Amino acid sequence: MCYLNAPPLLLFYRIILDGTGRIQIKNPTRKEQGIYECSVANHLGSDVESSSVLYAEAPVILSVERNITKPEHNHLSIVVGGIVEAALQANVTIRCPVK
Repeated sequence: MCYLNAPPLLLFYRIILDGTGRIQIKNPTRKEQGIYECSVANHLGSDVESSSVLYAEAPVILSVERNITKPEHNHLSIVVGGIVEAALQANVTIRCPVK
């Protein structure tokens, strides 16, 4: 018996249980991410093992193209992607949010 986070594993066109004790996940997405567990039992006992499947993707920087002109302020905070004009000795923080 195979499970994904909660019994039993629902087989979709992307998840194939081939009958030889193998699960194949075709073109995984976030929906297939999770802990896959296989269990076996007979009159002599049982065993359970699990594997984690994580969905990996390239990071994306969430930028904002905006111009900020406030030379009179001593502390400025912007999101990467814009232009900031700051006064001499001002503190500028450039945030780089990542998804």
